[in-house]
Amino acid sequence: MRFDRLEINAFGHFTNFSIPFQPNHSFHILYGNNEAGKSTLLRSITQLLYGIPHNSKDSFLHPNSKLRIGGTISNSGGESLSFYRRKGKTKTLLGEDGQALPDHSLLPYMNVLSEDTFRSMFALNHETLREGGETLLQSHGNVGESLFAAASGLNAIKNVMIGLESESKNLYKAGGSKPPINELIRKEKDLTKKINDSLMLARQWKELEKEYKDGQASLAELREKYAQVNAAIKKLEKVRTAHPKIMERNRLMEELAKYEAVPNLPIDCSLQRINLSKTIHDCADAVRSANQEAKQLRAKLEEIEVDERILQQESIIRSLNSDIGAYEKEQRDYEAIKGSAENRLNQINDLLAYMGAGEMEQMERFRILPSRKRDIRSLHEAHGLLEKSIADLRQRISVLEEIVAQKQRECEEFGEVHAVDDLLSALSAAHEEGRLGQRITEKEMTVAEMHRNIDAELTFLPIWKGSREDFSILQIRILDETIQKFIEEERIQKEEILSWIQKINTEEELLEAARMNLRNLEASTIIPTEEHLKDARDARDAGWELVRQTLEGKEVEVEAITLYAGKETLADVYESRSRKADELADVMRHESAKVGMKQKYLNDIEGASKRIEGYKHTLNHLHEEERQFKEKWKSVWLEYGMNPLSPQEMKAWMAKYKEIKQLLSACKKEEDSCALLLQKSKHLKERLYEALSSIKPLEESYEKYSLESLLKEASVFKDKESARINEKKAIETEWLNRKADLAKLEEELKVKVREFDEWKIDWQEAITPLNLDAASSTESALEQIERYDRCINLYDEWSELNIKMDASMRFVKDYEDKVEAILDQVGWPKPVNIQSLVFNLAEALRQQQQNQRDEKEWQSQLEKRLAEYETASSKKKSAEASMQSLFELAGVETEEQLQAVEEQFEKKQELIRKVDGVMTILQEVAGGQSVHELEREVMEQDMDLLEVHLAELKLELTEIDENRSMANQAFGVCKKEYEEKIQGNSVSTVIATEERESIVAELSNLCEQYVEKRLAVMILQKGIEYYRAQNQNPILTRASDLFARLTLYSFEGLTVDYNEKDEEVLLGVKNGEKVGIEAMSDGTKDQLYLALRVASIEKYCEENEPIPFIVDDILVHFDNDRSKITLAILRELSQKTQVIFFTHHAHLVDLIGESMGENEYQLIEVNKEAVMQ
Repeated sequence: MRFDRLEINAFGHFTNFSIPFQPNHSFHILYGNNEAGKSTLLRSITQLLYGIPHNSKDSFLHPNSKLRIGGTISNSGGESLSFYRRKGKTKTLLGEDGQALPDHSLLPYMNVLSEDTFRSMFALNHETLREGGETLLQSHGNVGESLFAAASGLNAIKNVMIGLESESKNLYKAGGSKPPINELIRKEKDLTKKINDSLMLARQWKELEKEYKDGQASLAELREKYAQVNAAIKKLEKVRTAHPKIMERNRLMEELAKYEAVPNLPIDCSLQRINLSKTIHDCADAVRSANQEAKQLRAKLEEIEVDERILQQESIIRSLNSDIGAYEKEQRDYEAIKGSAENRLNQINDLLAYMGAGEMEQMERFRILPSRKRDIRSLHEAHGLLEKSIADLRQRISVLEEIVAQKQRECEEFGEVHAVDDLLSALSAAHEEGRLGQRITEKEMTVAEMHRNIDAELTFLPIWKGSREDFSILQIRILDETIQKFIEEERIQKEEILSWIQKINTEEELLEAARMNLRNLEASTIIPTEEHLKDARDARDAGWELVRQTLEGKEVEVEAITLYAGKETLADVYESRSRKADELADVMRHESAKVGMKQKYLNDIEGASKRIEGYKHTLNHLHEEERQFKEKWKSVWLEYGMNPLSPQEMKAWMAKYKEIKQLLSACKKEEDSCALLLQKSKHLKERLYEALSSIKPLEESYEKYSLESLLKEASVFKDKESARINEKKAIETEWLNRKADLAKLEEELKVKVREFDEWKIDWQEAITPLNLDAASSTESALEQIERYDRCINLYDEWSELNIKMDASMRFVKDYEDKVEAILDQVGWPKPVNIQSLVFNLAEALRQQQQNQRDEKEWQSQLEKRLAEYETASSKKKSAEASMQSLFELAGVETEEQLQAVEEQFEKKQELIRKVDGVMTILQEVAGGQSVHELEREVMEQDMDLLEVHLAELKLELTEIDENRSMANQAFGVCKKEYEEKIQGNSVSTVIATEERESIVAELSNLCEQYVEKRLAVMILQKGIEYYRAQNQNPILTRASDLFARLTLYSFEGLTVDYNEKDEEVLLGVKNGEKVGIEAMSDGTKDQLYLALRVASIEKYCEENEPIPFIVDDILVHFDNDRSKITLAILRELSQKTQVIFFTHHAHLVDLIGESMGENEYQLIEVNKEAVMQ
């Protein structure tokens, strides 16, 4: 992709600003002073491609809705696209017609690059350049990290990896205890053990449950009985409480009936009467006061006098008073100005007499125009300069004529020089390759070292006995997925076998435990089983059958009796066996718990034995499958003639196999590189020998020269011959330059002579008004001008003084006329002293204005008092009417009678309040009943026996409460144990369970974080290593050449070596010695980073659609020589992709002009004035 045009319609302080990038140039220099908008242009390029951000800081001139950036881009396929970008959330890409374009329209031009990737890979300024140098230092020259950082532009890659490693170790550490994951795992194990300890046996649970339910039912019965007795007590207590209140209410109702005839008055009747009486008296006082004050104000108004004639002349009086000082000053100034005017007139007459001129009426002829005076002075100055210039030129021409003759003789006497262009070309080619011999030696040593390393790796590679050559042709086509599949299958088999072995071990432990428990149970006494009892009863029943047959008289065989009883009698044996059977039954009845336990242990022993047998059968089957799996695994490797190790071991073996294969591949590349260097060495030697022998005879034949010796001899000859060529060129150049200078001086002399002739004509015309002849000196003309100017200045001053005298006289006359006019208006006599008159007028004005203000104030107060009189009279009448209404309501005629009725009304209201209070208490006692129902209950109750019934019920309630308390205590113990068991060993178990769930959730979250960080580190390391393997050789080769050029060959190039950790590190080569990154200066690290960056971009552009490289003043810390080399490298890069170089340094533009032709770059100047038009 390349930019063909950038159009900033409305963005920042740019308006309709266009930058056309010439199609025949790919290296563009954008130069502008500070504040010209360089930073805005940089932002516009990125935001044109990726969108204007929501919080754009470029909307200070144009509103957000009007922001527009446009441009035309093209790709290597010849396609082009013209589009615009507006600010918004969607559809921000517009075509030339203003219609929205799909967001994917730019994909054919940008290689699906994200904005961050574009900024980091294809944008570079002096800050990121310096950061890149620091990144190389932090990585200690690690080849993978250095290449990855330079190619991606991500300068903080080392810090990111260190940060991820640190964060993952802070979460989990093998064998640690303080990291949060370790601590949470320990807590989870403790809580799981605590929860498991809360389990109980089923039989104990049933007994506890029955005891809990029985206690619950007993408590419910006691609570119900308690509630019944308590309700009866409360009913009697309610009757006892209500009885006296009902009696009190009846008494109050009888007393209230006595006040039935008292009229109903307002609740605040007394307060109303008092307020109305006070209002009536206050209003009467106000009427009297207002009337008296009104009379006093009328008397004042009749006495005051206002002179309207004085007030009408207020503005004139104030003007006269303010101008009295000016009047006195003008009188004094007139006399002073008159004396000055007479003095100027005397000076004019003296000067005219000196110059022998006429009268003052002819004064204007001495007024010389300023332009003519400037011309005369200018011609005076030019006269001296022209005379001096002509003399200097004639002297310099004489000296140059001698120098030109001398240089011409030197050129003719200089000998012949040889052309060394071919030799210079050959030497340049050799120098570009650096120390080729040393590089060949190093390559050969590197190849030998790699051979030794590969052989060492093969020596320690298990199950391999062949040579390096045999290994190089070995091609194993087994996928990692296949090996992983076998590993997984083996793991599953082993886990399954281990699981069954653990089951067998568990069952054997249970079997041994059951046998041990059985032995411990039978240690104190023999516990019979059901089989023992059955055998004893069978023996007793067999004897009873023989006895029954004998008792029934049946014939019994003697052998049967002998078999049963032996030598003893049948009766004794039967009796003994019957007793034994009964004893066994008694023992089993009395020791039923132990009998049950023994039976349980026997059942456990039998069950465990059967399960062990089944588990062993399954285990044998699994061992057979394991054997078949191993045969299958060996068959996979059969075609390679290998007896494989386990799948897990062979996975590591394959990794080592691939690693050695990579070493072999790298070794092959180094061998090819070494052969290429040998071929280059031979070609350079032939080219140098041919070029040198063509211009000078050589002492040795071609075969006896080495490249280094030939290069040294050619360099010495080149230096000597170049010095002679330069010396001859310098002499010829000096001769030609001096010859040109001579011609130039001669031409200048002719020009100066012509200028002097023209000066004479101008001078004659300029001095015509001065009455001087042409032979007069320029100094005498200047003196005449000064005399004319002096005379004119005095005349102008005299005229101005006369004007001021007239002005002063007019002011005094006008002021006195105003005084006479105002005296006629106010009727005052003409005074002797005008100043005292003006003062008296001002004082009279002040007095009349004060009288006028007093008159207005007293008139306003009179109106207020009359209004107060009317208000008080109206209010008094209203209060008297309200008082009469109260009299009528109470049926009285006087205020004293109203007060008596108020007292009776207060007593009536007091009784009503007491009745209401008693009724409120009765209603509270009645609760949900009505007061009437409560009264009926009280009347039905025998109050004499109430206390006896109440005492009996309270005694009964006390007994029930004691029984309930004892039941509660007994039930509390059972309930606590029951609730603990049903909830999983109390609330603590529930809390432990919840805490465990919380820990598991937190542990899951932290584990996800740990896995993410570990995976991030692994992926980053793999990515860096992959990029190194793919790009190390081509990028480092190019970067080595660029680095040598950027350092002005103070470094021959770059090489790769191994550090103490056997990691590949990047080193500089200086004077044949290897130099680490940490030993380089800051400037050298910057140049190394730039070399890697440019080499990476070149490789990217070779393999992908080229992307423009945006550079912003990266040469801030470079001197002129290195700046020129850097600019040349950027120009070379522009042959592969477009390069846009921003700068505000004028000297860099000069350097570009010196080091490049005009057809090699495009210069675009941006100035603030043009941008803001």
